[in-house]
Amino acid sequence: MRFFLSLNYKADMIKYYLSNLSHPYDVSYFEEDIPLGTAGSLFLLKNKISSSFFISNCDIIIDQNIIDIYDYHKENKNEMTVVGSLKHLKIPYGTIETGSNGLLLSLKEKPELTFFINSGMYLLEPELLEEIPDNTFFHITDLIETIKARNGKVGVFPVSENSWHDVGEWKEYFHTMLLQEK
Repeated sequence: MRFFLSLNYKADMIKYYLSNLSHPYDVSYFEEDIPLGTAGSLFLLKNKISSSFFISNCDIIIDQNIIDIYDYHKENKNEMTVVGSLKHLKIPYGTIETGSNGLLLSLKEKPELTFFINSGMYLLEPELLEEIPDNTFFHITDLIETIKARNGKVGVFPVSENSWHDVGEWKEYFHTMLLQEK
């Protein structure tokens, strides 16, 4: 399996780390001269990829068989599939809703909220590379909006909250490391 890795921040450190792993990987690097956003550097892959491909932020861990994601993507004929995860948030305070003149409408003690969030992992069809502007800052959400604006098909593959970890957040990173030690 071949990997393409878009680098900007700490590029030399990442290359050094990957080149010194005991298991060799087939990695092609492309470096952004300027930050191009989560999808902007993908213009460098035009005419280099001819089949469905995954994109992932490097600060996440997803415990999910990628074949399941791929099968979902193909069966639903999606142009892009976003991996979504449940995320529960506990607010440690009572929340207040007010009306006119500060009149209390409701008070909820320490509510818990549940959202379906973007995990930072995607599966794309290669034709989408043509919709990414050259050498321009472009978020993956900009690409999603471009697809939706022309009535294209973007699906969401769900994973559980325990299957997604944002290791870019120190609290989440340490929590994930503790779980792996058990």
